[in-house]
Amino acid sequence: MVQGWRWSFRLPIDNARQRRLQELTSLLSQGPFSVLGNGSTFLARGSPTARFPILAGGRGIAPGIIGVTTDAVGSPSVVFALQKAAAARVAQYTRTHIGAYMAFSLDHTVISCPLIMRPIPTTRRGAVV
Repeated sequence: MVQGWRWSFRLPIDNARQRRLQELTSLLSQGPFSVLGNGSTFLARGSPTARFPILAGGRGIAPGIIGVTTDAVGSPSVVFALQKAAAARVAQYTRTHIGAYMAFSLDHTVISCPLIMRPIPTTRRGAVV
């Protein structure tokens, strides 16, 4: 049984939802998924991630619990779960970086970069939109 917390976030709505779903599914099969602490730097979709610290990635992502789906309005979403230690790092980062950014990347390329509005606790589900 995987111990960790389930997280999800919505990607921007665009006119090519089906193409975006296929693109994300392809990226998931090709490279790693990561959560980055990029502080005051906004990273546009498609930006490289090499110079920013990884908060969660690799073994921090719960095995077998990552995928691409659509939300209630049909927007592409990536769903994933974090292992306990990675969830604690993300929670600590969001507690100390209100008003900063936290990026999500696939294959070292940004797919979403939301502004942190409030801390994400480690003891319940979180949603990053």
